[in-house]
Amino acid sequence: MKTVLKGVELEVKKEEVEEVAKSGQVKGKGKTRYMVIVEGSRVPAKRLIYEVLKKKGINLTLQDFSTKDAVHILRKLGFEIVDMEEEKRKSLLDLAGMIAIGGNAVEDKRNLYSS
Repeated sequence: MKTVLKGVELEVKKEEVEEVAKSGQVKGKGKTRYMVIVEGSRVPAKRLIYEVLKKKGINLTLQDFSTKDAVHILRKLGFEIVDMEEEKRKSLLDLAGMIAIGGNAVEDKRNLYSS
């Protein structure tokens, strides 16, 4: 896929992204919200694009492009993007109703479904 990032024309191929993702050199630092799924593994989206660009000899820093740019490129290449904040919300909603005040939530849930 051809794109322009901060005035730099570049071509990024899905195979290149997969190769970098599998290499294990992509590490998330701090709070990472958007992850890309590559062959079942979650990799930080912006950091992945940064490493791909670095491997191609394109001298851009993480400050030179946004997470939105990285997510856009990865989606265009057909990768699934996961919003970790949304995942946390879904996980919390799965737990909704499991806490019983003054009782046993696990036992209450069993009783609810055994009727």
